[in-house]
Amino acid sequence: MHNRDNQKSKLAYWVGDGKWADVVFPEQEELVLLCSRWEVERSPEYDKYAELGHVPREALMQDGWNFDCLCCDRAFCKDDSEAPVFIDKKCFCSQSCYALYSTKEKDG
Repeated sequence: MHNRDNQKSKLAYWVGDGKWADVVFPEQEELVLLCSRWEVERSPEYDKYAELGHVPREALMQDGWNFDCLCCDRAFCKDDSEAPVFIDKKCFCSQSCYALYSTKEKDG
């Protein structure tokens, strides 16, 4: 009997469209759907994050990925002078942007 306890794949795949990308851990059925809509490549270097369910943004940045700040929309990378802030999948180019975003969230 096949166990379907929402168990995700332990295999990482890069998924993207040239403007957007992420690393995901899809089940076989999800992988088929992803392949029909996006570019998909196997990314074994990120298999170690399968239990976490996502690849930490810090790890992706160390591997050369760029991110857009959720507060100011500025693109940033590991070579930028300010230390970025990552909260789950939320990315901020600096502590000051994170603080500004947090204040806006609290004020509604």
